[in-house]
Amino acid sequence: MNYSIIVPTLNEVDNIDSLITRLLALPGFAEMGELIFVDDGSTDSTIEKLQRWCDQAPVRLVQRSGTPDLTRAVCDGVAVARHDAIVVMDADLSHPPERVADLLAPLAAGTHDIVVGSRYVAGGAVIDWPLHRRLLSRLAGLLAWPICDLSDPTSGFFAARRTFFERLSPQAAGYKVALELVVAADGTARIAEIPITFRDRVAGRSKLSIRADLLYLTRLVALAGSRLSAGDVGRCATVGLVGAALDGTVFWLLWHSGAEVAVAQIAGFVAAIAATILLHTGQFVAKSSPASGASIGRSLRFLLVALLGLALRCCVLAWAAPDFGLPIGFAIAGAILATGVVICLGSIFYVFTNPTAADGGETRWRVMSIGLIAYVFVLRLAYFGLPQLSGNEAYYWAYAQHPSLSYLDHPPMVAWLIWLGTHLVDHSELGVRLGAPVCWLIAVIFTFHLTRDLFGKSAAIRAALLMAVMPYFYRIGVSMTPDTPLVACWAAALFFLSRLLIFGDRRAWLGLALAFGLGLLSKYSIPLLALAAFVFLMVDANARRWLRRPEPYWAIVLAAVLFTPVLVWNAENGWASFLFQSIRRLEGEKASSGSVGAWGLLVVLAAPTVIAAIALSFFRPDIGAVSRGADGVARPGRRFLRIALLIPLGAFLALSFYSPVKPHWMGPPLLAGLPLAAEIMRIPALRTWRAARVLDWAWAPTIVILALVFGFGFPYWAIGLPLVPGPPGATKWREIASAVDGIEHQVEQQTGIIPWTVAMDSHALASELSFYDPDGEISDITTQHIFGRKGLMYAYWLPASEAVGRPLILVGEDPTLMSGAGIDEFLDTPQSIQEIATGQTKSRRRFYYRVARGLVISEVTTDSSKE
Repeated sequence: MNYSIIVPTLNEVDNIDSLITRLLALPGFAEMGELIFVDDGSTDSTIEKLQRWCDQAPVRLVQRSGTPDLTRAVCDGVAVARHDAIVVMDADLSHPPERVADLLAPLAAGTHDIVVGSRYVAGGAVIDWPLHRRLLSRLAGLLAWPICDLSDPTSGFFAARRTFFERLSPQAAGYKVALELVVAADGTARIAEIPITFRDRVAGRSKLSIRADLLYLTRLVALAGSRLSAGDVGRCATVGLVGAALDGTVFWLLWHSGAEVAVAQIAGFVAAIAATILLHTGQFVAKSSPASGASIGRSLRFLLVALLGLALRCCVLAWAAPDFGLPIGFAIAGAILATGVVICLGSIFYVFTNPTAADGGETRWRVMSIGLIAYVFVLRLAYFGLPQLSGNEAYYWAYAQHPSLSYLDHPPMVAWLIWLGTHLVDHSELGVRLGAPVCWLIAVIFTFHLTRDLFGKSAAIRAALLMAVMPYFYRIGVSMTPDTPLVACWAAALFFLSRLLIFGDRRAWLGLALAFGLGLLSKYSIPLLALAAFVFLMVDANARRWLRRPEPYWAIVLAAVLFTPVLVWNAENGWASFLFQSIRRLEGEKASSGSVGAWGLLVVLAAPTVIAAIALSFFRPDIGAVSRGADGVARPGRRFLRIALLIPLGAFLALSFYSPVKPHWMGPPLLAGLPLAAEIMRIPALRTWRAARVLDWAWAPTIVILALVFGFGFPYWAIGLPLVPGPPGATKWREIASAVDGIEHQVEQQTGIIPWTVAMDSHALASELSFYDPDGEISDITTQHIFGRKGLMYAYWLPASEAVGRPLILVGEDPTLMSGAGIDEFLDTPQSIQEIATGQTKSRRRFYYRVARGLVISEVTTDSSKE
């Protein structure tokens, strides 16, 4: 294969002779290669030495004038090169000339378009580089990660076809040509990396400087799609500081004048946004920034960014509420800072974008996806400790107050995580939910790696975006239920299964055993994924070989060992948990139209666009791999994911004919559908497929709507929004628990005996009253199980026999459940039913109580309550 080697130079006189000698000695160079040096204005004897070489060897020299720039020097060299294959390397002997043939081999074979010599892939190395240079190199690579698939994006040693150099922007500049090349390809290049040993220069001085580093950062911003220059960014930052100062000033003036916090903070926000718009459209920015010209599209994008900033601001400021006690000064400062960061970054990467990025190119979608993932994660962190516990969350908190090897209705993982969180933080909603965002993040990481291995990095970023915006997975990250750790374990199990069954990585068996074992400690549904793996083993000949090896069986043993606590608890309690989740469930509630509604709600929780994409992925045209993943991996990967999706969902579908199913049960299997949806998401090769074009149109509005729902909808229902009437049915559990506590004290004063509070439901109301009890006393709050009704774990924690001789306070929403057959005969001297006064005049929920002298225990049968 004929090729041209381009070597930019700037004061490299001491390295020229050795470099040219080694290059000319390459096998076949005389017949196939040419050597072009592009000098960028050397002031030593580099030019003279190169001219002497030009006279005696096949060496060409191009001399540039003006400001030295490595990227422009390379482009000038490409312009005069004779061959289609271009090799670029430094002149300082850091790059081994002997690896040129290895760079060219994939191009010659037609398998790749760009091949980069990497220090950071397996087999690569760096020798004699000082620590600070290594750290800077790694940091530069990390900053480029969102827009580049290279492990070493700052490498200067690479080969590429000429056509990709022709795509470089006229504004391309700086010393990282490979990065510019890969980003300009916008996902269409087949890229490979080969390991090289990089050695620090022996002679001459490095051209790196603070100016070069700043230019690199500027180019990163531009490559990410921003139209703003470094100066524009500085001016925008100044405008932002002015807006923040105005925001804080308006807030303090109004608040100190007696205005409510909500009114003051909204007024400050509106004033800051108005000032920002005026300054951006006025002479302050417009004179020097053509990007600041007003347009309807840009205005709408800025409005969207401002709304997202406002949503985060409301969550941050909510921590100043009396229930949380954050000083108002810290709260408003944090709120203003959060708003400013969102608006600043949103303006740089979303509002003021390059015209070439406006069509939604691959790089821009990556940047927006990562931005939204980060935003939703930060929003989750600001929000997840604010809402009151749901009834189920409070019930699982009650689990943690009664440590055990397992529980009737669920394994113990959720209790262990809540116990850990409340001991690390305190008795609060934040402590209960502390593990939720961690579990979500673990699930995202494993889903990202699973998708990247099968379909490439672009699809992996999209899969992570789907996990960020799907309502079901958003809920997983802000609430603590058994599904929360289950999703993390399910995602880990999917990843390790793919490593085993698709890639044959035997080291993954340990990870798989841990994932399944911990998953069994989370919820009993994860064996459905094991069933799916077994089906795949049966249909895939390559994977079936594992059945003849010992690793799968050792993995089963290890998972069973991890599951031992549940086995021990069940053995001690008549296998109650297994019976509760199997035979008794089938014998209990029968299937109804509600099962159909559960499947419909699942579509809502997963987002209709995502469900449509997963469904369409089964019918994608057979165009081969649409990413860096080869068909040899992608095809069996699709088959594995489809089986991992359909088998568990099929099991729940079959169950729905006999017993009600709940939509959140079907959530974890959707993890297998996310890579399938991500693979066909905004792929140019699929746009001849009409269904894919419709999906492409639907993604942007879907994501925008969901982001606004997360920003405003969920906080509205959970904590309310400033200046907006609270949601109907909102319940202030602290007030209710305080009122009930007052009734308890009255009864105790009247009788001299501490009463039992009996919540007239199976678990939720008793758990809410326990968690929010002002005294922190939970040993005297129980459920209706003392009347022989369903009481779940409360029947184990507080047996009815312990109620003998204690006054009873029945509490519930439905007064009809506190009297009549099945209740009155068990009560000694019951009083009339009264409404609990809580002062919640805006709430539609009403709670009632009834006091009795005691329980007639002889009439109670407690066996049926333990279910």
